[in-house]
Amino acid sequence: IRDLVNETEIYSRVFTDPPTNLSDEIAMRSRVEVIDGFGEFSERSLIKMVRKILSGTASIEFEQDQTTVEVAAVYPESRIQGRENLENFLIPYNQSTIPLKHFFDFQEVTGISGFASENGEMIYRLYARMAPGTPAARRSEFEQRIRDEIDAKITVPAGYSMVFDNPQEEMEQAIRSLFIALAGSVVLVYLLLAFQFNSLIIPLVILVTVPLGFIGVVFSLFLFKSSLSLNSMLGTIMLAGIVVNNAIIMIDFYLKLGPNYNRKIDALVETAGIRFTPIVITMLTTVFGMLPIAIGLGEGSNIIQPLGIAVSGGLLISTLFTLFMVPSILSLFN
Repeated sequence: IRDLVNETEIYSRVFTDPPTNLSDEIAMRSRVEVIDGFGEFSERSLIKMVRKILSGTASIEFEQDQTTVEVAAVYPESRIQGRENLENFLIPYNQSTIPLKHFFDFQEVTGISGFASENGEMIYRLYARMAPGTPAARRSEFEQRIRDEIDAKITVPAGYSMVFDNPQEEMEQAIRSLFIALAGSVVLVYLLLAFQFNSLIIPLVILVTVPLGFIGVVFSLFLFKSSLSLNSMLGTIMLAGIVVNNAIIMIDFYLKLGPNYNRKIDALVETAGIRFTPIVITMLTTVFGMLPIAIGLGEGSNIIQPLGIAVSGGLLISTLFTLFMVPSILSLFN
């Protein structure tokens, strides 16, 4: 299957875990009839002894001068390296010794270098990576092409099975959950604003700034060549609670200032002019605070960089739109 996937040239790299390379091995088969003749030994105890010969004893700890020291007994490589040394390794028995080959038949074989076990079954995982720059949306298309190739050219033997895993399934589920959380946060913000302003219309005007923030998120992620990830989604949820502040400041001031003016347009222009500086300064303090994260300064900061990009870019674009959109919408309502 690995060679077939390589031949299709759909993916840039194909590999298995564990590797399927062949290696020379020494196989040991127990001589049960011989072992049964020795009362002090059993097949299990001899296998345990062989493991200690090859890998050493379990380490033990003791304290010396307030320092913890680990000690394990290990045989020199020269004593156990190679088939002949292992066959003639002497095991103590009744004040004498018996070579290991008396209890086991040794045979040199060629086998796979390793295998993995899951739920008691031997498994191999085949990984294929798409070429850099390939859109993630084509993953399903590539998978279907590989399925068709395998069905046409390979017959899976009886007792074997093949499953295609979706490595992004957990990520997609997490993003769906974040979308639900985002919708919930918008609803909670609307209810809070409805109680605060004692109106069902004014909160809708304020929430116009939320989709304006989303425009900024998409634009900033595209500008920084970032992607929509869990961290950028978390930044978007944070943004939904931040961008409404500017509209709240403007509308609250307008409601207090409006009765002093005969024309509504005059009140809106005056409100926008007076609240312009506080809104811009509030926005800039937040953007500059998130800027080191958005730029990716420091080791490991690239992990949360999408969060900083989403908050900074979304807030900047939303504020610019808010200064014009909110007064325009308010001019349509009494």
